[in-house]
Amino acid sequence: MQVHEGVKTRLWGRAGSGTLLAIVIFCLAAFSVQAQVISSAEIRGLVTDASGGVLQTAKVSLENLDTHLIQSASVASNGEYLFTALPIGRYQLRVEAPGFKTYVVPEVTLASGDKAREDVAMQVGAVTENVQVQGQAPALQTDSATFGTLVTTRAVQDLPLNGRNFMTLVQLTAGATEGLASNTLSGNRPDDRRQSSVLVINGASVPNWLLDGMDNFERIQNDIVVKPSIDGIAEIRVLTNDFDASIGRSANGVVSIITKSGTDAFHGSLYEYLRNDAMDAKNFFARVNPEYRFNDFGGSIGGPIKKNKTFGFFDYERYFLRQGQTYTATIPTLAMRNGNYSGVATIYDPATTAANPNTPGAYMRTVFPNNTIPTSRISPVATNFMNLYPAPQTGGLVNNYTSALKKTQDYDTYDVRVDHHFNELNTFFARYSYNDGTTYTPGAFPIVNGIDPGGNAGVFPGTALQRSQALQANYVHIFTPAVLLELKAGFQRFALNSQPVDLGQNLATQFGIPGANHDNVSSGLPLMQPAGYETLGGASFIPLIEFENTFSYTGSLSWTKGAHNLRMGAGLIRRQVIDTQSSYPRGAFNFDGNATNDPSGKVASGNAIASWLLGLPSIGQLNQNLGWNGYRMWEPNVWFQDDWRVNRKLTLNLGLRYDVFTPLVEVNNQISNFDPATNKIIVAGVNGVSRSAGVKTDYTNIAPRFGFAYTPKRSLVIRGGFGIAYVPENANSNGLLKNPPFTNGYSYINDQILPTHTLAQGFPPPMPESLTNPTTGLIAVATNYGSTR
Repeated sequence: MQVHEGVKTRLWGRAGSGTLLAIVIFCLAAFSVQAQVISSAEIRGLVTDASGGVLQTAKVSLENLDTHLIQSASVASNGEYLFTALPIGRYQLRVEAPGFKTYVVPEVTLASGDKAREDVAMQVGAVTENVQVQGQAPALQTDSATFGTLVTTRAVQDLPLNGRNFMTLVQLTAGATEGLASNTLSGNRPDDRRQSSVLVINGASVPNWLLDGMDNFERIQNDIVVKPSIDGIAEIRVLTNDFDASIGRSANGVVSIITKSGTDAFHGSLYEYLRNDAMDAKNFFARVNPEYRFNDFGGSIGGPIKKNKTFGFFDYERYFLRQGQTYTATIPTLAMRNGNYSGVATIYDPATTAANPNTPGAYMRTVFPNNTIPTSRISPVATNFMNLYPAPQTGGLVNNYTSALKKTQDYDTYDVRVDHHFNELNTFFARYSYNDGTTYTPGAFPIVNGIDPGGNAGVFPGTALQRSQALQANYVHIFTPAVLLELKAGFQRFALNSQPVDLGQNLATQFGIPGANHDNVSSGLPLMQPAGYETLGGASFIPLIEFENTFSYTGSLSWTKGAHNLRMGAGLIRRQVIDTQSSYPRGAFNFDGNATNDPSGKVASGNAIASWLLGLPSIGQLNQNLGWNGYRMWEPNVWFQDDWRVNRKLTLNLGLRYDVFTPLVEVNNQISNFDPATNKIIVAGVNGVSRSAGVKTDYTNIAPRFGFAYTPKRSLVIRGGFGIAYVPENANSNGLLKNPPFTNGYSYINDQILPTHTLAQGFPPPMPESLTNPTTGLIAVATNYGSTR
């Protein structure tokens, strides 16, 4: 039994506190997912006269140099101005006041999450005179404790990327690594066949993924949903510490991707990348030169739909890959498949097993004549499988076959975005993103008479279909220069169908193994695993089929009052999941030398292939979930943030966040849990058990945030902070509660001396496992899951 308890609370190792202001004030405003602030930018500053006194009479305006939208802001009583919720891009800052020269900063570039500062010292003179600031060093972020790394538009476009996978850039940021090649998101497993999506930040995986400030995360595989094309990405910001209260569901990292928008001039791109093995040197150690064809092409275009009013952007990318996968395997020789084990091992006839008269409790057997299994004793089922092995390429007994079968991958992606400016006070954008891919991963051996033998089970051979879609709408309204409202809504769909080889063919039945093929999910061949030799048949844990719909609603209100920039929001994420996956839906058989060895323990006796030929597995098992599961989860939250400019050198970031992650429920109550209090399995919706199978909702996730930024001089910023974050970890495969009576489990271990189970016996018809006497392990989630800190 596996007990899944988990720790949801994680800490940033710095000290601090948080404000306890009313966090529910703006539940009525809208609903918020994670961080709106890191999808946009801010610029603020102090306006003074020559003596250093504040200048409240000044008028501050900010013009977007790409779209020419102009915004105005007033100067507060402390001399501060603020522009917030700004789209990333290039801006011109202009400050005017009667009796003073006009102050102009020709260009300020803002990236996502920036809190830029432009302090202004006005000079006496006519308004018609200009003071232009040129050649400034990049401004330090002096108003935020958050630490992160920005991958700029230029880096995204210009740095060489193998396969044009933007994850390569993210993995190079400070505190981030690529993770293991065996990770479920590495592209090497059926959970995600796309190019690697693995990201480990500060030693932990699964950061919070955002796309234009909206949730871009899938809870079952813990995966990114939409991966935009390089040409559609404006920039990527990776936050690794001291998040403010607007950010939730992550303790170690946040990756925010911002897509491109159109401008008032047309811009575009067109490209094609090609790699071909005809230009590659031969691998000295390879028997064959594997095929390699990689072609990646696409383009983008953006520009005005209506001058200075409506802007559009579109990008498209397609790549296809044809790549030989070199693999070396150990397979049985032709003589071994015919029963002859001369020069391989001494094999003993299990039918001659008898008590050893010289040693009480011991047994003995007789060697097969000529060390060869008679044809009449060879299992027809085993022969059917042996015919799937190719002939060895060398005369050796180990690593005697090398294949270079072709992996194929076709992938399409595009993004469409429209930005519209109703007027200076109201802006809107909508975006639709689409990814679609088909991948075939070969096994170890060529196809035989329409049957894919599988093999190389560690790569899960078969075809994988994967499609991701995301739709988002964003609206910003400026009530006054000091009060701004931002509303967002989004929908995303993640679809995954990873199939085994030979799906739809009842090959187990044809080969003589009853009970293995009982529905389409269990079609194909059982997994055959002879010790020391290459496997045959369909891999375990596939098919893996999942569809996840996520509905996100977001909103926040920003209010600048004196030295305080107050932000507050509330939010909701709703997830719908359909999922099916079983460990051994077609069954699996293991073979070792015990059935054909000398039971007295003679060295170098017995052989796994010989045991297989006799149809005597050492282990047989079939484990399958009996239905499709439909899960539902909710993630509401509210938060409050106060960025307080205490004085010209010190800014405090004070926040408080509240998250709720409801335990999953299944639409037909097809989940069960283990109750340690009664030592029984409890079923959702039965005998008063909750629909979450006894798992309670944790309402204690109160997360204070504190940060500071101190600027003793213009060239130095000292930052620090403290925060608590809550991460839901009960929705991956360890928390899906697929237990009896909604599972079928059958297994046996053959007696090593007197084996009784044979391949031809197969498996009994699938039946629900007993609640009182389950035959497989249990997955349990603590009823107070998430309360531990």
